[in-house]
Amino acid sequence: WQESAEPLEVRNPFDGSLVGTTFQASRQQLEAAIEGAVSAFEITRRMPTYERVALLKAMAAGLATLKQLRDAKGEIYPQLEKYSAQLVAGVLKAAKDAGIPLSANRVGSMFTWFFTEGPIADWDSAARSDTEAFAKFFRAMLGHGIYLPPSQFEAAFLSAAHKTSDIEKTISAAKAAFAVLRKSRTAGQG
Repeated sequence: WQESAEPLEVRNPFDGSLVGTTFQASRQQLEAAIEGAVSAFEITRRMPTYERVALLKAMAAGLATLKQLRDAKGEIYPQLEKYSAQLVAGVLKAAKDAGIPLSANRVGSMFTWFFTEGPIADWDSAARSDTEAFAKFFRAMLGHGIYLPPSQFEAAFLSAAHKTSDIEKTISAAKAAFAVLRKSRTAGQG
């Protein structure tokens, strides 16, 4: 979607009421749009109809999501930042309370926990992670209805659909998971 300096009003041909406003495309923008459509057609024309339909639905959903994010960015992004910070801090505290070495990296709503002392800055520091501890944590969390990425080295994300109750449930599940890890470590030492 490109804006130009020339707004164009779209009016209902029956009563003249304003339906919406768009932008007058320049010749260069129009040619670029046609070129993009032709290029996409070359890719999609050999696809079965059901695949093209699925692709178009996915694109429509993506555009609707982007519109919602743009329209509510003053609400959504601060909420994601707040919830993500609460979740990561809560799980780190639960690990510390259980005596489980854990660190985390987080940017906005994207985060990863590492089962090692931090900081984690590159592959070498991430590779120190206890992947067996992560696997036990992953399975314990799954048992509590919390679905995390299945690899120690993948990122997790919060969405705008998550609520405070989801954060609390996840932290509670992490406490239980860390208790299992602590117990298995104690049993392994004895």
